[in-house]
Amino acid sequence: NEPIAAIAAGAAFGPTSLGIALNILRGGGILNTPVGQLIIAAAVIDDMIALIVLSMLEILTVETISVVEILVPIISAVGFLLIGGYLAIFWAPRVLHRFVLDKVEERCHSKIELAVLFGLLLALMPATFYAKASYLMGAFIAGLAFCTSHGLHALYVAQFKRILAMLMKIFFAASIGFQVPIKEFGSGTVIWQGLILTLALLGKLAVGFMVPNFTQDTRFTGVHFRDCLMTGFSMAAEGEFAFVIAVYVFDEGLISTQLYSSIVLAILLSTIFPPFLLRFTINHYTKKAEKVVADAAQAELDRLDGRGKLEADLVEAIKKHSTFFLCIQTQSESSWGLMHKILSRMQDLGLEIIDHRSWHPRGINTTVVNEIYCKGNIDPDSSVNDDETDILKAKMEEIKAGLLEAINQPVDIYCCTFIHLLCVASHLAVVSFFSGCRKSSCPALVSWCCGGTCGRGGGEKGQQTQDYFGARETSHGSSLKFGKEKTVSNDRDKGKDD
Repeated sequence: NEPIAAIAAGAAFGPTSLGIALNILRGGGILNTPVGQLIIAAAVIDDMIALIVLSMLEILTVETISVVEILVPIISAVGFLLIGGYLAIFWAPRVLHRFVLDKVEERCHSKIELAVLFGLLLALMPATFYAKASYLMGAFIAGLAFCTSHGLHALYVAQFKRILAMLMKIFFAASIGFQVPIKEFGSGTVIWQGLILTLALLGKLAVGFMVPNFTQDTRFTGVHFRDCLMTGFSMAAEGEFAFVIAVYVFDEGLISTQLYSSIVLAILLSTIFPPFLLRFTINHYTKKAEKVVADAAQAELDRLDGRGKLEADLVEAIKKHSTFFLCIQTQSESSWGLMHKILSRMQDLGLEIIDHRSWHPRGINTTVVNEIYCKGNIDPDSSVNDDETDILKAKMEEIKAGLLEAINQPVDIYCCTFIHLLCVASHLAVVSFFSGCRKSSCPALVSWCCGGTCGRGGGEKGQQTQDYFGARETSHGSSLKFGKEKTVSNDRDKGKDD
């Protein structure tokens, strides 16, 4: 039946390889960027939809299809995903802590959670199977219930990482690897059909051009074009789940041997070429970003030495005291739309984002840290006629007010620290502003640094920036401080905030 075979073949190309995208993005330093988080979220949602589709494929194996047989798997799969997912994330950890973990020693928590995880897995897999959803949905929800437990994650990796890697190779080879029809790949029909199916994956590449613009660049140019390409290549990379669906529809007799061979060939090609293109794109634009920072540092060196060999506009801007570079870190409670609000306010303030990354621990209501490297400008006429410190102070106050307004969290008091390393014509001015207050749970912290010198974050990128500016520029610097520390309720809280 050609329509059924077409539906089955299309279902095989639905999933996205989360593992491939995750490893390449992490290796390229993109995982913690806005587009990296977007790609991972899209891949997870893609696999969730594939789980629902997989539960629907069983209907195609019967001769007569009724409305009930169509609706039951959809309702079951969506119900388990939405209701079961909500209970797993928001209620399962609370119930487990209240009735089990709080009554035993803390050192035993991870082991108990691991035992409960396996018990929940053995209960949910048959439950989802007999409810006409995929049994893989049950495994997904079981893992989702413990996704916020760092202790369980560490124990699971320590106890099962090597064993799991070995068993995955054995079972994957025995169940799917042995079913790769290598002999059929010599057939001309299989080859041209496989190439046509591979070209069909270009539709996933087009999805990449729907990515929001996280920078000030014109859409589909510069960094935004990079984000589009990375998203498209990540979504086009098929993987293990695609093989699982292909084997399932072939075993159920929904597709012929020839079509199955073409599907497997297309999946293999999509597992090879898009990841290479994704890695090439990341490396290409990473080198361009590093060159921007290196040229900025070299421009300041050339200006101090009386040499002007680099881009005329950047050198001229630095000579006029109008260009400065910042590393901005914001630490606040995670909330919906927080990243978008910060990026939008950065654009409103006229700051050009060079690099942006974020971190947060496991959990729902957690603290999220955003680190942004950016370039800004001040009025060149003012910098010539007015005191440099006053100009910088006014600019810092403007940015401070804008970011605190964008964070807009329901806190009574903020704890804000500003440290700015500024390239000026005569020296490097290090200006710090501290307005200290406290919040009972989580402070909204905004800090500025260059080269990770503020003690929070920075990492490899911060070390690179520190190397660019180096000790030579620092030797020309001076330190200025302004602002005052507000009164806190008691000495203990004040010491904690300090």
